[in-house]
Amino acid sequence: VNGYGPYERDRSNGNNGANDGNKITLNGVEFEKGLGTHAYSYLKYNVAALGKNRFLTKIGIDDEVVDPNCGRVYFYVFKDDILQYSILIMSV
Repeated sequence: VNGYGPYERDRSNGNNGANDGNKITLNGVEFEKGLGTHAYSYLKYNVAALGKNRFLTKIGIDDEVVDPNCGRVYFYVFKDDILQYSILIMSV
């Protein structure tokens, strides 16, 4: 589920169309891989199905968002429906 257009793989959310995002950039650092979403979003990702047993992430509001009042991001990680991690990120 993504609040504005489809979520984007390896790019920012962009606008309402598919594949219209830019390179994901957080605090001046560009990322080749990642998922770009927009509020409200909910993604379920099966790490084990990829043959992996570890989940490592950097999270934040993409640098392309210039509105300092854009809001806040609540980020949650669940494993087998049990909350493993949560954080609140305020807008820049």
